[in-house]
Formats: sequence, C-alpha cells, structure tokens
Amino acid sequence: MSFFDNVFEETQSQLENLCEKRQSYEQEKKDLLGQISKSSSVADDEQKALTNLEQKQQEIAKQIEKCSYQLDVLRRIFIVSEQVKDLEIDCGVDPILHNALVSAIAPTTFDELSKESLANKMPRYQQVQAEIVQQYGQEYSIYQGQKIGHKSLIYYATSFVAFGRPLYLKVCQRYHADCGGSNETMQFINAAWEIAQDYLEKQSIAKIA
Repeated sequence: MSFFDNVFEETQSQLENLCEKRQSYEQEKKDLLGQISKSSSVADDEQKALTNLEQKQQEIAKQIEKCSYQLDVLRRIFIVSEQVKDLEIDCGVDPILHNALVSAIAPTTFDELSKESLANKMPRYQQVQAEIVQQYGQEYSIYQGQKIGHKSLIYYATSFVAFGRPLYLKVCQRYHADCGGSNETMQFINAAWEIAQDYLEKQSIAKIA
C-alpha cells in the first residue's frame, strides 16, 4: 500500500470516528436535556455537563470540517497523480518534455530566502536588516525567538523588502492554515510583510525629502 493510500485511509477512518463521536455527543446531549426538562430547576452539575458537551460538539465539528477538507484535497491529489502518470507515458524518452513535466510539478521552493539569493538581490541586506531591527523593536520583541523554517521575523521582512509581493504570496501559499500551516504562522508572516511595506514606504518618503 502506498503512502497516499495510507494517508487517505487514515483520514477517512478518522472522519468516520469523529462522526460517530458527534452522534454519541448529540445523543448524550439529548438525554441530558430530557433530564433537565423534567426538573423544575437546573442543577449546577447538569448545566456544567451540558456546557461541556456543547464545547465537545463544537470541537468535533471543527475536526470533521478539517478531515473533510483533507479528504477532498487527497481526492484531487489522486486525480492529478493519475494525470501525471499519463503525461509521463506521453513524454516517452523525450528529455525536453520530461524536464518540462518535472519543472511544472516540482514543489515550490523559497530560494529567495537564502542568504546568497538575498545578498545577490540586495547587497546591503545586512544594513537593511539592522535598520529594521532598530525601527521595529516592538514587533521584533513580540516574535523574538519564533522562527519559521529557521528564519526570524526580521529575516522574512528583509526578504520581502528585497523580493516583494511574489515571495510573500509564495510564503502564504506554503504556510496558510488551509495548506497545513496555522493562523499563528500567518500572523507571523503578515507581521513581517507589514514591516517590509512600512519600511519601503518610509524609504520612499526619505528619498523624496
């Protein structure tokens, strides 16, 4: 069984288990509401149990939504993988076609975030980095110690200054919550983008002045 098949089966099994839990919680909540309705007053313990069940239901609903999304993406991956297999056959032994196919399906890389690429694009990047640290100390302190891909908030901001929106969109596609990232990660990325935009705006004003 392939890695894809394993992931698909595990996700599908997880979704089925979550749906069973949801049904169980719904029945438990229904029974509890029935007990409460027979009583003239709602006991604290019963009210707490009801609140706890509602919280569990909300959490289960979020997990089900996530699993359903993952299954949908996995189905799309399967369709694409079958198309790639057909394309490999169509390419035959033609090296140009094979290179084009590999290039088209290769995962997105962030070469722009390497020190070499940054230095080539913006030779004074270390000076820019130092200026950003000095000007945005508050933002830096909030995310100090936090890194994504071994890169700090200031490093991302400096890279966004150098490579602009195309790099920002690449990073968003990689770390968005819908793509396996998280809201916290996107807050980090957006903070770096805002710093970069503010820095560039101040530089433009300084040049005009």
